[in-house]
Amino acid sequence: EEQIERFKNALIGPLGAIGDQYFWATIKPGAILAGMTGVALFGELRWQLLSILLAFILYNTPHLFVRAYGLWKGYHEGYAITRNLKIERFMRVKNLYLILGALMLGIFAVSRGLTYFEQGLPELFVFILSLLTATILQMRKKNMYLTLGLPLVLALIIGML
Repeated sequence: EEQIERFKNALIGPLGAIGDQYFWATIKPGAILAGMTGVALFGELRWQLLSILLAFILYNTPHLFVRAYGLWKGYHEGYAITRNLKIERFMRVKNLYLILGALMLGIFAVSRGLTYFEQGLPELFVFILSLLTATILQMRKKNMYLTLGLPLVLALIIGML
C-alpha cells in the first residue's frame, strides 16, 4: 500500500505538467480555434460541421494517444513509467499546436475585423477595444480566462447598448 502511494505521488508532477502545459495551454486552444475559425469563415452548414469535426479530431488525437501511450508504457514498464511521462517527449506536438493556435487566432481576428469594417464604425470600435483589452491583459500575464473572458464580456455589453 505504501509503495502504491509513493508511485501515485511520483506521477503527480509529470501528469500535471502534461495536463497543464500540453492540453490546457496548447492542444485545447489550438483545436477550438481551428474549429471556431472554420465556423466563422464558412457560410455553408456542411463546412461548418466539418470544421467542428476537425476540432474534435485535432483535440482527441493527441488526447487518446497520451492515454494509450501511458497505459501501454505503464503496463510494460511498471514504476519506471515516470521517466517516460515528461512534457519534453511531447514538445514537437506542443509546438505544432502552438503554431496552429496562433495561426487560427490570426485568421479569425482578421476575418472578424474585415467583417466589422464592412458593417461600420461601431462594430470596428468594439473589435479594436476587445483586441486591445486582450492584448494588455496577456502582456501583464493575467489569468487566461480573464484574458479571453473580459474582452468577450465588454463586446457583449457594448453590443447590447
